[in-house]
Amino acid sequence: MTQPFPDLSIRQRLYGVRSRIRRFRWELAAGGRPLVRWFPRRWFTDPLALVDICSPWETAWVTRHAAEELRGTGAVVELGPWLGGITLGLLEWTARNPLAAESVIESYDLFVFDDVERRTVGLPLEGRLHDGGDFLDLYLRRLGDGARRVRAHRGDVLESSWDPERPIEFIFVDVAKSWEIWNHVVATFYPALQVGSIVVEQDWAHACTPWIHLWHHRWRDHFRPRGQVPTAGSFAFELSRA
Repeated sequence: MTQPFPDLSIRQRLYGVRSRIRRFRWELAAGGRPLVRWFPRRWFTDPLALVDICSPWETAWVTRHAAEELRGTGAVVELGPWLGGITLGLLEWTARNPLAAESVIESYDLFVFDDVERRTVGLPLEGRLHDGGDFLDLYLRRLGDGARRVRAHRGDVLESSWDPERPIEFIFVDVAKSWEIWNHVVATFYPALQVGSIVVEQDWAHACTPWIHLWHHRWRDHFRPRGQVPTAGSFAFELSRA
């Protein structure tokens, strides 16, 4: 991983490291032990980790999946990567998994900041990131050399498309913030899922996304629950029936 902000001091890079260690220890004891081997060590000192939306345990979960279960039989899709925490987890271990080493991650986002100024107040990155600013370049720089295995699709997900004849092996969904978006996602991407595919619903524990639960209840005969990511809100399903 490259350092997008090389001018930050050592003290700025270590901002909050004690509180992050305390959080890690608490979450480890609260259920994170099965994922500790895969936990992203960069989380302790990466200043961008302070504004990551997904939990580092979600990154650990997808890292483990990329290392142990991806078979390279279909595409890897990420809807709503934000600054790339999950992308990094996928990249790190697909490269070490001989069956998935050539996998390209199809990444969809507006890549435009929203509400980032409020979220960075008091942090080392305060004043560096601005609402309405384009962050695609920052996203790719954070991925470092792994960026060559990411195909970034910039734009409104409602305008996205997918060839249903091209199978999807893994999809991480973090854009299901409205009925309209959700309907488009399941109509556009889910028909390409192959039996055995994994779907991770990042908004599963979100209070304002009931459409995800209603849809999965309706299609419960087609998806086998794989369980909730420890100490996080994501829930994983495996397609068991076409």
